[in-house]
Amino acid sequence: MPGVVFLQGQDGVPERHTCLGARARLREFGKGVSVLLHLDEAAFDRRFKILSAKLHDARRIMQERRRRARQMQALLEERGRLLGRLEEDAAARKAAEQERDKVLNRLYRAGQDERRRLARDLHDHAGQHLVALNFGLRRLTSHLTDPKSAYEIDKLLKQAQDIGSALRRVSLELRPPALDEFGVVTALRHLVNEWGRATGIAVELQLVGPESTLSTELAITLYRLTQEALTNVAKHAGEPSHVSVVVLFSPTHLTLTVDDNGVGFEA
Repeated sequence: MPGVVFLQGQDGVPERHTCLGARARLREFGKGVSVLLHLDEAAFDRRFKILSAKLHDARRIMQERRRRARQMQALLEERGRLLGRLEEDAAARKAAEQERDKVLNRLYRAGQDERRRLARDLHDHAGQHLVALNFGLRRLTSHLTDPKSAYEIDKLLKQAQDIGSALRRVSLELRPPALDEFGVVTALRHLVNEWGRATGIAVELQLVGPESTLSTELAITLYRLTQEALTNVAKHAGEPSHVSVVVLFSPTHLTLTVDDNGVGFEA
């Protein structure tokens, strides 16, 4: 039957509309009644416009969300590509570093082999020639009656002995035989003792921890570091009276410490 109804407008203010008729329809049992209203055409147009605006806003929001989702997906894909390139660069750099280490190890071994060869040549060939020269000069001494000539021969013998000592020292510095024959600990003991005898400085060697088997490269490096440290003490420590060399063996580390009580030098 005709009448008047009030509907809430878009701005929240109730609006008065003519109702041209109504029909009641029962829902399922226990779920109430649906009422259908026949409103005037103007009210229908306004409600439809409101619904259309809301649908438009919802569509715009969904499109914006899709756009942002596509942007996020693109950013994620770009990030994945960047990570892939970074991983490739890191793998290439690691491979290059490994190849560099291999080349350096080969060069180091080649250098040590050359030092060993030179030390052997100096000891075997030059040493033998010096020994023969010493014997020859001594034989000449027994045939000389002139004191001046004997004195000159003695000077030559002294020079030959000095040359022999220098050759032995160079040979030991190039490659100590004890390092190959008896191991790094024995070589270090010999190095420390010879350094103390040559410099006149009291020096001691201490080994801490169970001695472990070292590779050839590590043994040579340890020997060279000790040798260089003692050389620096003799040159720059300022006349120390005592030097301590400590080698610490541990399951994962090898530590060398060289201490002296010298006054040092001005930097």
